[in-house]
Amino acid sequence: MTADCGTLHFEEAARVTVVPYADGLIALCTTAIAAPEGPEARARERRQAEHAAGQYALITSLAALGVHAGPPDRRPDGSPRPPPGTLVSISHRFPYAVAAAWKAHGRPPQHCRILGVGVDIEQEGTIPENAVHLVCSPVERPGLCATPGWADPTRVFSGKEAAYKADPQWRSQRFAPRRLRLRPLGPRLALAHSAAGPADATSVVASRQVGGYWISLCITLTAARPSRLYR
Repeated sequence: MTADCGTLHFEEAARVTVVPYADGLIALCTTAIAAPEGPEARARERRQAEHAAGQYALITSLAALGVHAGPPDRRPDGSPRPPPGTLVSISHRFPYAVAAAWKAHGRPPQHCRILGVGVDIEQEGTIPENAVHLVCSPVERPGLCATPGWADPTRVFSGKEAAYKADPQWRSQRFAPRRLRLRPLGPRLALAHSAAGPADATSVVASRQVGGYWISLCITLTAARPSRLYR
């Protein structure tokens, strides 16, 4: 099944995962972009196709949570403006687009308050091994290198990009990977260093490898007992 975006087409072979998280549900949608490849492909066509696929992935994520809405408006910083009661994020790296959406259950959150959601996708090898110093500070590098899986600089960059999108305080600043530190919790999860926001704010980053790409998802939240969320 394909969708028409003017003269452009992108594949709607979307894959959606919905899981409970932090007094709500989060949906992650991945879809493929079918835009022209090669030197003959115009950059404008590529950008239009990526934008259309990102919008479709976001609409699909929201629909999986029972929120049926059209393409979202944009904030001044260019990020999507979520429908009331939701938090959203989009990322694309040809030929894939991903989107995440979070919605509380039918009652106000009991254990925490969600501040933001961030998602990112990066192709393996985007950041070469000899450029790890560009994305990691000397303070965080030993912990990342000592944890299986987190020595990959592309994975680290993707996790930091997702954390940057999820934290409203970071989003108000220029993205500087070395300033936004990650502390691994294990092979699959990490905590992101919070910007100057609420004292109890926590950013949890999860990433996975899918078909030669790293997909990272981050939730920024405040919680009286945040350990409850990691069990």
